[in-house]
Amino acid sequence: MLSVFIGHSSPDYEVITKVKETLEVQGFYVYLAEEDVRAGTYLSAKIEEAIGRCDVVLAILTSKVSKSAWVQQELGYAKAIGKLIIPLVEERVNITGFLTGVEKIRSEKLGASTPKN
Repeated sequence: MLSVFIGHSSPDYEVITKVKETLEVQGFYVYLAEEDVRAGTYLSAKIEEAIGRCDVVLAILTSKVSKSAWVQQELGYAKAIGKLIIPLVEERVNITGFLTGVEKIRSEKLGASTPKN
């Protein structure tokens, strides 16, 4: 079973859970940090471990992500350890940082609804 780490902004959680459900129906294991509560554990250590275990990082990039330093750090770490990163990008959102030049999947209203197949 392929495993997917979803990098995202917490305000997009409703959309992210729909993406997660869609992937799980297709047979993927999906990791969301919000669902892996480990009291007393450093968040950065938990995220690094999860990215290391997953086969691919799905970066959900909406207009809300630009306010999240965490997502860019997650993507930088994933790139540093050689993980495949697939950007799923809301229309009108520009790719920056480590994903500049990476082919992406565009969605018209990712921040407002579930992406269309």
